[in-house]
Amino acid sequence: MFGDSIIQCEAALLWLKNNASKELGITVNKIFLSGHSQGGYVVTRLNTMHKTNGVIANAPGPINLVFRCQLEENGQIQSGDVCTRLENTYGTTSNNPNAYFQRSLLNFTSNFKSDILFVQGLDDSPIQMNLWPTLKQDVTSCSTCQNRQFIEIPGGGHGSLFESITAKTELNNFINSH
Repeated sequence: MFGDSIIQCEAALLWLKNNASKELGITVNKIFLSGHSQGGYVVTRLNTMHKTNGVIANAPGPINLVFRCQLEENGQIQSGDVCTRLENTYGTTSNNPNAYFQRSLLNFTSNFKSDILFVQGLDDSPIQMNLWPTLKQDVTSCSTCQNRQFIEIPGGGHGSLFESITAKTELNNFINSH
């Protein structure tokens, strides 16, 4: 089910932090988390759990599963695996919105342990762009977070970090400054 993989992702991060040097015979100087789309969701969520040298989230989501899955339930967008599994487990969004919200990125916008860079193309999908201002505002308003940086790419799509020279430059600047 969406969000459950956080357990395995956390285990991998903890192994890297606590065991990689000894078991692999390497020196781990810095650890950055980086993710795209659902991977951006994972690294943002991990940032509420553990400190690293920095986090990069490109077009992170799903931002709000209540909104997204309601659109699917109402037939406004094509049904997908994530919402179907949630509905089979928790019922509809109208019957159990909290279960959906608990797994939404909007539920993980505080207590960031490390600095984070968000990259978002401003011509991403309508769902992403509808919710992006809310996510950005929630993260900006966070009083329990480390530094947050937002790079918005006009004309950029879902893969802006990989396509935009500006985004790539800002990514390198972020890493080099940490």
